[in-house]
Formats: sequence, structure tokens, C-alpha cells
Amino acid sequence: IVELLNTLTKQSLLQEDLKGVLDKYLDTKKMNFSFNLNYDIELHTAHHSLELVIDNLKVNSDGSLKEQKYDGTFKLATPKILISGISDLYDGGGKLLLQKTDATTLNNINVVVENIKNNGMSLLSAFDKKENLKENDNFESNVTFSLENFEFQVNGKGILKLLTDERVVKFLKAMPSAETETGSGAGAGTGSGAKHD
Repeated sequence: IVELLNTLTKQSLLQEDLKGVLDKYLDTKKMNFSFNLNYDIELHTAHHSLELVIDNLKVNSDGSLKEQKYDGTFKLATPKILISGISDLYDGGGKLLLQKTDATTLNNINVVVENIKNNGMSLLSAFDKKENLKENDNFESNVTFSLENFEFQVNGKGILKLLTDERVVKFLKAMPSAETETGSGAGAGTGSGAKHD
């Protein structure tokens, strides 16, 4: 945060530069966040509940820990609102701020946002109970984790099965790679070596 503030100061951001982000935030008509955690010392059990509401976007999470096993449910109403919200916030001012503060990563952030817009729904569908998530559907996922054997599952599927799902693979492949981020430096080094030969 300190580094970001220093950069903002050095770049002399104007009020107009922040207007898009502020307008989007100030346009929020309803916002609520609540989190509860109960722990039974005698039984060694715990239960949590979380709710986040931002206008029409609603996120709920409930879970319990019992006999060294966590069992929880995550709900999102609706994914379409979340994905469009990320895109709108970025296009409405986030992109301009990045141009002013960290232009070197701007292209990578553009790729990430476009990937979320194009493939975010199918990615979430891979983690949804129905596995055929539509734009206006509510997302719901069950998560379990065993502290005894460190087994993690989403809707009964293990990590390997989830990561090899074609929808997840497509999303990950569309993300910026390490080669993309350092491509210019690597190219310069290769060129220098060719001259010595």
C-alpha cells in the first residue's frame, strides 16, 4: 500500500484519473458484510457463516469443522453480476489508474480482465454443483477438506480432476504466462548472444 501511494504521488494523479473508480464505488446503493464464527472448546467443533452484499451481488458461505473434517457451502448470486462488475470497474477507471501507476503490467491486466469476461462463466461452471451454469443461475459449491489426510474436494471432485477439467484448463491457458511478462528481457538476452557468435 505504501509503495502504491508513493507511486501515485510521483505520477501526480489528477482528480479526473480517480473519477471512474470513485463514481463506480459511490454509485453503490447497498453494501453489507457480516461474519460469524462459533467454536466449541469442549467438542472441538467450529461453525462459520459469511455474507457479503453489494447491490444485486450476494455472496454466502457457511461451513463447519467436526471430527477433523471441514464441510462448507459457497453461494454466489449471480456470477454474471460479479463478472460484469469486475469488467465495469476496470474499464471505468482501473485501466487508467494502471496506465498512470504501473504501465509495465497494464497489458497483462488487460489479458486477465478479458479472460474473466470471456471464460469466467465456464470456469465457475466447473466448480458449480450443476456443472452447467447459465448467466442468470445462482452458483453453489460444496467444499470438503480432511485435516487427517489433507484431502480437498469440491462437489466430490479431487484437485487433479478439477485442474484437468477442460474449462479450467482453457481459463488457465488464457492467463498471462511468466514468459509473456519477461519476454522482452529474454529476447534482448538472446539477441546479444547471437551477436557474440
